[in-house]
Amino acid sequence: MRQLIACATLALLLGCGTSGGNPGPSGTPDGGTAASGDAALFAQAKADYDAKRYSVARGEFQDLLLRFPSSTLADQSTVYIAIIDYYLGNPAAARSEIQAFFTKFPRSADADRAQYWLGRCDYALKDYQAALTDFQAVLATYPTSNYRDNAQLWIGRSYYNFTPPDFMKALDAFKKVVSDFPKGTTAPESQYWIGRTYFELKDFVNARSELGKQLSSYPMSGFEDVVNLYLGRCDFETRQFAQAKSTLEAVIRSYPTSQELDNATYWLGRSDFELADYTGAQMQFQHLLTAWPQSKVADNAAYWIGRSEFAQNQWMPALMQFQATASNYPMSNVLDWVTLFIGRCQFQLADYMAAEVTITRELTTWPATEAAAGGHYWLGRAQYAQMKLAQALSEFKTVLAMYPTSDWADNTYHYLVRTYADTGDCANANAAYAMYRTAFPMSQFLSQTCAYRMMKCAGTCP
Repeated sequence: MRQLIACATLALLLGCGTSGGNPGPSGTPDGGTAASGDAALFAQAKADYDAKRYSVARGEFQDLLLRFPSSTLADQSTVYIAIIDYYLGNPAAARSEIQAFFTKFPRSADADRAQYWLGRCDYALKDYQAALTDFQAVLATYPTSNYRDNAQLWIGRSYYNFTPPDFMKALDAFKKVVSDFPKGTTAPESQYWIGRTYFELKDFVNARSELGKQLSSYPMSGFEDVVNLYLGRCDFETRQFAQAKSTLEAVIRSYPTSQELDNATYWLGRSDFELADYTGAQMQFQHLLTAWPQSKVADNAAYWIGRSEFAQNQWMPALMQFQATASNYPMSNVLDWVTLFIGRCQFQLADYMAAEVTITRELTTWPATEAAAGGHYWLGRAQYAQMKLAQALSEFKTVLAMYPTSDWADNTYHYLVRTYADTGDCANANAAYAMYRTAFPMSQFLSQTCAYRMMKCAGTCP
């Protein structure tokens, strides 16, 4: 027993057996082979890596490099350390480590994997042009690499995220994965991105077809939730709101742990809104904000709560909701619409001066957005309500000149005729009415417009 204790003590101090001690010139205790020592340590680190015990594995790979700097496994260990840093949320450090790898191991058999992960690091750092170059280098430099299909997938994703996106090149890249590597592990994801890219191109027919193909060709691929989400969105974009609602409800019901639940809930609310179920829509948006307050669509959900209240003529609650949205999400991509609807609520509450100030701010801040057409129309309405007729005329003319096909053009013609008539300019009132009849012959406001014109300027209605 004493001999065993002595040996154990000696092993700790000097290194009994085939490993341990201070590395010799060749990376072993005595300058010999000691392959079992570095191999065993590498195997343990790899096992921990595969089990996603990344911090433990990193320490073990780092220990290998310290104890066996000349090991034939040093290059692979270096790459694994970089990959682990990537997974631990530090792509910048991982990128530096891979660049150092190429300097230290220029002839490594692991170079293709390092090149691929260099691309992943650049992609994570949002340098999509550099990422594209990295992934293309995998295909050009390592034509037999096992990372070719992965690189081809991420070539597509790099193009997809360009500013502006190059959707056609992305589509070609994704299709190439499916055609060249139909049995590969990246084919299911690539098929999904084919459908997503068609969706972004607003080709909803092909998007629906390709997304459906993903479900039928790759069942149980792990993409079922997001594929069905986008099938629901295709239904929404083609105004099949009842079908969209059904599809999105199925996503929420079938995939209760999906990371897409906030998006599914948001689009379910949007579908309810389009189906005029404003109470249901409001409930969905409020649920989203409660369950996922940090969601990327939280600001949009807050905006649509206000829209749901506005649609129910709840002007004061809607005003408060829009104001809270503007305060809570100052960088929102719907802030122009939020501001416009603040002005519209003020208009409905007969605070025309405040509405004029708010909508003027909206047009000044966001002069060329989709909301601008409504901004000019409602600014004109606020000015008309205050009998600022010359200013109102200018706004109504702007709508028809700059946004002749907007949703506001019909109403704008009605108020243009009225404003001309109110100023006593019957010639222009009659001319505007004639243009109105030509542009919107089936408008529900035509008879009302003509009656007002007759009252102010005489004449008859056709």
